[in-house]
Amino acid sequence: STLLASSAASDVYKRQKENSMNERQIQYFLEIVNQGGISNAAHALYVSTSSLCQTVSKLEAELGAELFTHKRGNYHLTNAGKQFYEFATHASQSYRQLMRNIGDMDESPSGELSISMSVKRAASLLPIFLPSYMEKYPSIRIKAAADMLTVDEREQLLLMGKCDFIINSYHDHHTDCELEYVNIGTERMMLLMGKNTELAERLIRSGEVPKYVYLQDIADASFLLPPPIYGGRYMIDQMFSAIGKKPHVLAQISPINASKSLVETGQYCTLSPELMSPPYAYESKYYTIPVLLSNDSNGLCERPIYMVYRKEIPLVSFQRAFIQIACSLCGGIIPS
Repeated sequence: STLLASSAASDVYKRQKENSMNERQIQYFLEIVNQGGISNAAHALYVSTSSLCQTVSKLEAELGAELFTHKRGNYHLTNAGKQFYEFATHASQSYRQLMRNIGDMDESPSGELSISMSVKRAASLLPIFLPSYMEKYPSIRIKAAADMLTVDEREQLLLMGKCDFIINSYHDHHTDCELEYVNIGTERMMLLMGKNTELAERLIRSGEVPKYVYLQDIADASFLLPPPIYGGRYMIDQMFSAIGKKPHVLAQISPINASKSLVETGQYCTLSPELMSPPYAYESKYYTIPVLLSNDSNGLCERPIYMVYRKEIPLVSFQRAFIQIACSLCGGIIPS
């Protein structure tokens, strides 16, 4: 019976692949709506505008109805288009889930796993757990998008079915009914200090790197920091506010990875929330030291990192394993 089920699943998968044009039509239609026009959608899909127009014309011919009205490059949904949008959104999500379920039936699961996160978090987190996951699940196609979206925009991607997971440092309790938040680890505020800085001369005694520093003791130093729109900067400002001071910003640089690259020259310092576990190793040209407040009753020096997914869509085995591996290597609580 297992062989029969596997054979039947394989046949379904082949038929789906042969009929992939229908799924592609839906994908293209949704992208036009989400991008607000043919040109933007073509750019996002890496196809020509003429090819996209032909796809839309073919789809409208099959449906026997116009889906868009357009004037001067602006596309708007007709009443038929609005109804088809609801269908297409549901169909696209159902198709992706079907492909996951079919791929999960094999001894070596296959399929696609997509995740969205900030540029900084991609650089700091993915090297920790993604290589282990890819080694264990070599047939899973990974789509990891590092972007500059806000927390709300990233959650909308998830709710619209455009990705399977997002990684955020913010838990919006208003979305608890729709989204599941799994704590995969904790970011702690760190001082990244170039070895050739005045601050390093002051803190490093006899070549011994302190296990931690108090913000009060380094508050007079100059730092490369991201703009206030970034969550990490908000965390920094909250910590300085707790000691009644403001940070001295030598230069405001975004994203934070750019600041960290400059620190690697050994000439500058920055503050950055990092996911690190003791012992705190340091690179050749800079030190990495945890930053504390003498009284941190509100936990301002650290923040949890969440792997977030939609509750209504059941996870398949390779998706559950993705969360478990991330938790095990990032220090979070592994979900059962």
